[in-house]
Amino acid sequence: LRTPLTNIASHLEMMCEGIWEPTAERLAGCYDEIQRISGLVDDMEKLHRIDADQLILHRSVFAVRPLLENAAAMFEREISEKCITLAIECADISVNADRDRIAQVVTNLLSNAVKYSEQGDRITVTAKRDDTSFCLTVSDTGIGISPDDLPHVFERFYRADKSRNRSTGGSGVGLAVAKAIIDAHGGRISAKSESGKGSEFTFTLRNE
Repeated sequence: LRTPLTNIASHLEMMCEGIWEPTAERLAGCYDEIQRISGLVDDMEKLHRIDADQLILHRSVFAVRPLLENAAAMFEREISEKCITLAIECADISVNADRDRIAQVVTNLLSNAVKYSEQGDRITVTAKRDDTSFCLTVSDTGIGISPDDLPHVFERFYRADKSRNRSTGGSGVGLAVAKAIIDAHGGRISAKSESGKGSEFTFTLRNE
């Protein structure tokens, strides 16, 4: 929070003292920093809610494919702008879990995939289940994650590419929230990646 606040204060001070002219570009820069602060505060509120309620789950049996299609629809504009190919590979299956929480996990994983995909890349969402487990994978052919960063991607506020995250508004919370939700379900979440070749995030839940 300190960095964007300092940026806004210094810019406004220069304009108030007449050193800088309050141009549309400079005002837009201040607005962008305010948006960054709002995003950071929202992320911290999410973490606080998770810690406060200890992720109380409201389980139900729900169909998986409609959830995936609804989550994908939220990124329709970004997918179209980047000419990304999105594929959902999911049969007519259901799972017993907290639907809203799992929707949040899928949304966070898709957001990450879209953010770090480039023009013409591909994102694949695969869901399957057997007698003992339910497994969902979000894979992309985007920029990937370096070997040094990969072990830390589920840590709170960790950002693998700080300059890119700044431009896209990320703060390193989405994957931490996803892990907390999957942990609360008694499941597992993991990441595999190779720089320049894409990433793959998978979570597995026990069938109950």
